[in-house]
Amino acid sequence: MFEKSLYDLIRGLRNHKGNEREYIQNSLKECRAEVRSQDMDLKATALMKLVYLEMVGHDMSWASFHVLEVMSSPKYHQKRVGYLAAVQSFRPDTEVLMLATNLLKKRDAAAAARRRRGSETPPTLLRWTAH
Repeated sequence: MFEKSLYDLIRGLRNHKGNEREYIQNSLKECRAEVRSQDMDLKATALMKLVYLEMVGHDMSWASFHVLEVMSSPKYHQKRVGYLAAVQSFRPDTEVLMLATNLLKKRDAAAAARRRRGSETPPTLLRWTAH
């Protein structure tokens, strides 16, 4: 499947003056297919496009669970896209809001545990493991 980048979407939107609605509908259809992919990079790219389309007035609330999936990615650049999409699209009545809250609590608890573990490590062991 050929996927378009955010840049391709913006360029295509500019090139389709007059029939923008049709182009956007086709792009939304492609994004719906891309967010269902198992490839997290493809899913994050689709979310970036959806965030852009949300900013120009199109609803992306249907993708809230996919936003949560990207937020839970182990890769920081994907998490960042997920957080941006969450801020842009989540509302007080979003169904996955409780899951997102728990995900953030879990992330913060893990970060706090890593900080504590680092402060309790003997200095000698830290020298041995430093690269």
